[in-house]
Amino acid sequence: MTPFYSVRMRASRQSTHISGAERLTSHTEDIPGIATSLVTRGFTHELGTPDSLTLTCEQVASPPRLLDPLAVQEHAGPECIPELLSGLPESGWEVVTSPETMRGAALIDIATGRRVEPNHERGVRVTHMDWAELTHGVQAKATKDHFREALVLATKTLSCPGIVAELCVSDDTSYTTGYIARDGVYHRIPRIAPGARGGRAFFVDLTQASVEQIIAYLEHEPVLVRTPPPQLTSLTDELHSRNKTWRSSGLSRSEHVFTTGQDTECIVDGKNYTLFSSSNYLGLATHPEVVRASTDALHRYGAGSGGSRLTTGTTHLHTRLEEELASWLGYPDCVLFATGYQANVGLLQSLGELSPTFYSDAANHASLIDGLSLARRKGATMHVYAHGGVPEKVSGRVPLVVTDGLFSMGGDIADLPGLHDCGAPLIVDDAHGLGTLGDTGRGAAELTGVRPEILVGTLSKAFGSEGGFVCCDKELGMYLRNHARSYVYSTALSAGVVAASLTALRLIQESDVVAILHSNIEYARTALDASKAGPMTPIIPVTIGDERNAVRVADFLREHGVWAPAMRYPTVPRGEAIIRVTVSAAHTHSQIDRLAELLKTATTPRR
Repeated sequence: MTPFYSVRMRASRQSTHISGAERLTSHTEDIPGIATSLVTRGFTHELGTPDSLTLTCEQVASPPRLLDPLAVQEHAGPECIPELLSGLPESGWEVVTSPETMRGAALIDIATGRRVEPNHERGVRVTHMDWAELTHGVQAKATKDHFREALVLATKTLSCPGIVAELCVSDDTSYTTGYIARDGVYHRIPRIAPGARGGRAFFVDLTQASVEQIIAYLEHEPVLVRTPPPQLTSLTDELHSRNKTWRSSGLSRSEHVFTTGQDTECIVDGKNYTLFSSSNYLGLATHPEVVRASTDALHRYGAGSGGSRLTTGTTHLHTRLEEELASWLGYPDCVLFATGYQANVGLLQSLGELSPTFYSDAANHASLIDGLSLARRKGATMHVYAHGGVPEKVSGRVPLVVTDGLFSMGGDIADLPGLHDCGAPLIVDDAHGLGTLGDTGRGAAELTGVRPEILVGTLSKAFGSEGGFVCCDKELGMYLRNHARSYVYSTALSAGVVAASLTALRLIQESDVVAILHSNIEYARTALDASKAGPMTPIIPVTIGDERNAVRVADFLREHGVWAPAMRYPTVPRGEAIIRVTVSAAHTHSQIDRLAELLKTATTPRR
């Protein structure tokens, strides 16, 4: 009988678990290569360098059992969780999403909801498992394949007598896909992670097996999982399946067609509405001077720029806008991008080549998250800190803190003074703050008195135009123009858009449009009874709570001619649905009063 060996690695820092992995092999000649790969993996984890790494090699007690993998079902998002956990104790979810760090898995008695493993601090480990095809001739990867490793673990777990289900929320800060394994199916769930903490819970039926028997199986019974043959499917069939899943989860969206500009009174899908959802905060998108400047430039330069900024796409209007933005915001340089999204992605992707360590707010905009994802592929490390907080500690050769200035959903402002005190350079995306915050509209930096080293802005919100930009020093400006792929390889903004932005900037500086916005914000907050809730920003979240109730309120508003959307889970936390109201300088007091009256009617409990 050929013996099998388990090679296991566990890495930690200051007694906190960082990384762990295992391989099974029946070939002793493979063990040195496996050990090297596992050690490399332990020392290159995104959570940092361990101060302790343990490598264990031992012969397993019996030949491994051979199992077929669980069937896999993909879900669109976490809306499926309540149904999948139906009939199981809620304490399982509470355990895995608690702020306490979990070292092992919790055993949850389905009869009582209590944890029954003997050592809660240690939990229960699942070991002695691998894919069958990896037991010889294939070296261990030095990086983690979350899905394959999780599927092996879940397959072994559900094969254990007495275990009826497993819930896993990854504690890897950059990996937010978890799973629920139950009834022979591995339910893969994206965006399951509620924060930077995670854990694992096994739901156990103690009438089928004792705690001791369950632990003995999980920690000592060797298991190999067969690799299923690949199943070929057409692209259309795969897309149909994904779209069906998305629709069934209530996440499908479609466009609403405007046949007017972004005015406070508009026509959407053929009906008249008062608009309270646009980011045209200063009303400049349809301002006569802005429109005139754009049309004049279109007549002179034509509709398109013809190429990227480094080929034919730069006019004197582009360079003038960069100079004026840099001067207004107090930076040596400014780099203009086609969109704010491209500005964030290009900035972070190019900085990733410097192997920095990023610290990112948990609620940062998708463009920052996507840029950080690209940066990690270039060699960057990323840590996520709690929304609105500050990192506990920053380290690394090139540490950088990344945050929104004004967060677009809740209308809250980042703690820039606290983040500045961390000692690392600040990257602030102030897309919603520029033009709206501070006495002169210079954004979160003006409001808080903290000037970030790198400031990202957009021209599509308060400026009423299009485009994005990065304000920075001369060295970074030169670097971005040569290394930011979204700058180098994307067609430049048209001259008409740039001319509109230049005029909008002049109006922000010279007119009283910012002061009018601030006056409207104050009036709206009082009318909506939000005067004591959060900072004075144009984004006012009206808390509803229940998701279905929020949809009902939004529908009521639309029926009465007001366009203000409901924001539901997973955009906001479960049970914290809101009506997201945005106020502009162009709104009248009568429009705001009518919104307040309708909201009061819609949210007053019926008797």
